[in-house]
Amino acid sequence: MEKPVAHIFPAFVPEYKGYEIDAITKHGTDFTGLLKSASAITGSDLTSFNIASGNFLDDELKSQYITYIMACAVSDILHKNGQKPAMTAGYSMGLYAALYHNRALTFESGLHIITLAYRCIHEAAESKSFGMGVIGGLEENDIEKIITLNQLDCRLTNLNSSVSFVLSGMKQDVETALLLAKEEGALQTRMMNVAHPYHSDYIRTASAALQKQMEPIEFSRSCYSLISLINQQIIMEPEQLSAEVVRNISNRINWHKTFKYMLETGIHDFIECGAGESLQKIGKFIDGDFNISGLKKL
Repeated sequence: MEKPVAHIFPAFVPEYKGYEIDAITKHGTDFTGLLKSASAITGSDLTSFNIASGNFLDDELKSQYITYIMACAVSDILHKNGQKPAMTAGYSMGLYAALYHNRALTFESGLHIITLAYRCIHEAAESKSFGMGVIGGLEENDIEKIITLNQLDCRLTNLNSSVSFVLSGMKQDVETALLLAKEEGALQTRMMNVAHPYHSDYIRTASAALQKQMEPIEFSRSCYSLISLINQQIIMEPEQLSAEVVRNISNRINWHKTFKYMLETGIHDFIECGAGESLQKIGKFIDGDFNISGLKKL
C-alpha cells in the first residue's frame, strides 16, 4: 500500500536556488513556451526572466507570475507521472497553483486571478507605506506583547510554526517590531520584499472588489482534497474554492495548524511543488515525523 503524500504549493520566493528550470525542463517541459504563453495572457513580458540574476524579485506582480508558472509546470509533471496526492494545500498565493493542480482553474484563469487580486490589493492599500516581516525564535504571545505595548500598527498574519511568524502592517511599525523582537531574543528577523500587507484587514476592501471582478471566471470541482489555510476545512466545490480565493486576500492564514492537520490524517510525506525551498525551511520548525522533498528530488 502506497504511503499518502500531500502536494504543497509555496508563495513567491525571496530567492531562487538556481536549479529550478533545469529540474523542470529535464522532464520535457517547455518552460520558455510557458513564459511566452503567460506573457500573451497577462500582457506583461515575462520572457526576459533570468533565474541567475533573479531579475523579477523586486517586481511583486512578475514574481507572483513566475512562482505560479513554475508551480504549474511541477503540477504538469506530477500529473504526467500519475502522482496523485491524498491532500493539497497552497501557502498564501500558492493557492492559485494548488487550484490549477486540482483542475479547479485553468492556467489562464489562474493568471487572470493573480492580476485581478494584485490590482485590488494595490488599490486597497491606497499608496500607504506598508510592509511585511518575518520573526523566528519567539512565541506568538511574545510578539503580540511587543505589538501591544509599543502600540505598533501591524498584525500577525501568517503563523508558520510555534516559533515562526509573519507580520503585515505599516512598514515603519513592522521594522520596529522586528528590531524589538531581535532585542527580545529572536533568532531571525527580516523584512520581506513586498509593499502590500497581504492576509490582513488593512486590505479588506480588496476582497470585496476581487469577488466582484472574479464573477466571469469559472471554477470547477477540485479533483483532490484542498485544505484551507484559514480554517483547516477541506474544500472541493466551486463555490467554496472561489470564496477561499477571496478571503485569502485579507484573512490571517495558519500554516502551522494546516500542516499539523495533514500530519494527524496520517500524511508524513510532502512534495513542495514550486521554486525555492521555503516550505522545507518552515518545516524545520514544526514538530513531527515527516519529510518534505522538492524539485531537486522530483
